[in-house]
Amino acid sequence: AGEIEKEYNSEINEDGARRYAWVYATKVEGRHLPEEAQYEMNFTLPKGSYATVLIEEIAKRKITDSKKT
Repeated sequence: AGEIEKEYNSEINEDGARRYAWVYATKVEGRHLPEEAQYEMNFTLPKGSYATVLIEEIAKRKITDSKKT
């Protein structure tokens, strides 16, 4: 890792770190709420990961913001 970028490191002044291609949720818990017809989930993701991406993968669809018009 870093071999390709090594040639350009002196030209590019960027702060940051590499991100893993795969991240895994930890502390995953869930429960079905039949009266609300919902499923409630709790989980932890690594810093820099987005919960919406995980939820979209689980749901196999895009999550939309119902507040936007």
